[in-house]
Amino acid sequence: MAAPLLFTSHGSPLIALQPGGYGPALTAWASGQPRPRAVLLVSAHFEEAAGLSLTGNLRPPTIHDFGGFDPKLYTLTYPVPGDPALAEAVAAELRAHGRPAWVDPERGLDHGAWIPLRFLLPEASVPVVQLSLPATDGVERLAALGATLRSFRDDAVWIVGSGGLVHNFRTMVWGDREAPVQQWAVEAEEGLLTHLRARDIAGAAAYVAAGKMERAAPTPEHLAPAFVVLGATHARDRYRDVHRGFQHGSLSMRTFAFEDSTQSPSAA
Repeated sequence: MAAPLLFTSHGSPLIALQPGGYGPALTAWASGQPRPRAVLLVSAHFEEAAGLSLTGNLRPPTIHDFGGFDPKLYTLTYPVPGDPALAEAVAAELRAHGRPAWVDPERGLDHGAWIPLRFLLPEASVPVVQLSLPATDGVERLAALGATLRSFRDDAVWIVGSGGLVHNFRTMVWGDREAPVQQWAVEAEEGLLTHLRARDIAGAAAYVAAGKMERAAPTPEHLAPAFVVLGATHARDRYRDVHRGFQHGSLSMRTFAFEDSTQSPSAA
């Protein structure tokens, strides 16, 4: 039985202090899954242009890579262990598939990683390795990266992507978290989800290439982790919504999983 996959829209850093329904939904999903041996995570906030980097720190520090938010955010930490051996194994697998990869013994976890992990695994005892995103890859090559990582699911490693299906700060109503949801954002997200639910890589690539996500994701890094997760799926995986909704009018909090259909259904 393969470990599950998860994509989470991590929203604004303030979600760490004001989780609403998002935090409990992640906690409930994780508590219904077999305990992972480790987590391998890709985030919108860690990109490399010349290859792929993995965190090899035994105690990866918490990176507060944002500014101008509530001072309480800068006191939060996620003191999780790293897994240098897993990092080296992933790097070796990537190199075997023609991708330059290396292990960085110093880098920590950015907020796209540690904020959702605080809800998923609040005890901070499951080792975490973060993998950088390839900054210039398109949908199909991102999915191919996910396929390269797929085998690690057989070793009880959760593969987690953290980004956002609709993530455009210019369209957000910053002063009102409960602002009415903008219809274009719903339509863009649902159109992409049609392809994600069906594990349709070619369809997702065509949808993006046609400009259907141009307003939803004016820069590609928040969408990219979803395509890595998509590529890591098996034909036997079933799609499951973990959390749905928007904040500030257009900021998606959509979180979904792919779960091995040979596994007993997890708690809702």
